[in-house]
Amino acid sequence: MVNIDFNLDAVEAATSYEPLPTGWYELRIANSEQKMTKAGDGKYLQIEFEPDESAHPEIKGRKIWQRYNLWNSNTTAVEIAQRDLKALVQACGLQSITDSEDLHGVTISCKVVLRPAANGYQPSNEIKGYRASDGAGPKPQPKAASSSASPPWARK
Repeated sequence: MVNIDFNLDAVEAATSYEPLPTGWYELRIANSEQKMTKAGDGKYLQIEFEPDESAHPEIKGRKIWQRYNLWNSNTTAVEIAQRDLKALVQACGLQSITDSEDLHGVTISCKVVLRPAANGYQPSNEIKGYRASDGAGPKPQPKAASSSASPPWARK
């Protein structure tokens, strides 16, 4: 037997989320991390997006994770990931980045599409396009430079 040591009446029940309908959404970049591929032979950058609550209060709390296969033995996968990441960076109003944290907190418009169920996985969302935000969310804030050199986003 396991003792449940909290009041269930004080907790909101978990919601079962269905994938979002295809469309453009204002999303904020919340987090990023490098992860190993399932096969263990490469790594990818995973970026976590969440809705801008002022633009989409109806989907508050939702998250979409996008993967960029930047370190992979498949050169085609790497080229696709690099192009997608460049589109993301440019939609954020930057020309380049040296750290994925440079994107955290930035809100952009993302074309979210429905990925059908396949290979034992439920339907889910993925991002298939980026553009600059309509102004609803925060803009990128350059990190303080540790040296006198110009940061990458300030170089022409």
